[in-house]
Amino acid sequence: MSGLVTETTDLFARAVANGSTMEDICRCRAGGIALSERPMKLELKWGLIIGLILPVVLYSTYFLGWHSRGLLGIQMVMLIHFGLTMLGYFMAIREMVTREPETTFREGLVSGLIIAGVTAVLALLTQLGYFTLINPGWTDYMVEQTRLYYLSNGATEEIATELSQGARKTFGLRSYLIQSASIAIVFGAFFTAAMMAVIRLRARRNRR
Repeated sequence: MSGLVTETTDLFARAVANGSTMEDICRCRAGGIALSERPMKLELKWGLIIGLILPVVLYSTYFLGWHSRGLLGIQMVMLIHFGLTMLGYFMAIREMVTREPETTFREGLVSGLIIAGVTAVLALLTQLGYFTLINPGWTDYMVEQTRLYYLSNGATEEIATELSQGARKTFGLRSYLIQSASIAIVFGAFFTAAMMAVIRLRARRNRR
């Protein structure tokens, strides 16, 4: 699967460099895999739907005050986002297989990667908006939360302050951009592969 992910990623990079549109990219062949001749409206639709989950959850929970409730509130935001994203991929793959029951594992995985690519772009834009417009003090807040965490666990003020400075890099914009894009791609590929494997396995058993 890692080889297919690499091939598809290279494909996107070459296509974008050549000035291809998203629809052109979706119609091309990835690593010798012939994608459906139909326009990839389903992948683009679900990429947008799943990709919009992050800004909706992140921004709404911020305005509801969850981001100032410490680490527990942050973990709740992550859990909600994860659950809704997983539901989105489930519905996307189900719709794809319902429309095209003979979709192969590899074709399904490529479609999942296209969806993940769209969500990754939206994730980058979401984090940029959050750090620059919505909550520019997020990094400083997390540094302070980290310091308080170490103090609550018995560290001295000096040690807690020193250790908390590492959180400035962890919770900085660059780190969030890398994490958001990477998680979107990896999660999309993994969950799509898992679902397609189950679907194809059931299809084989039903033919027997």
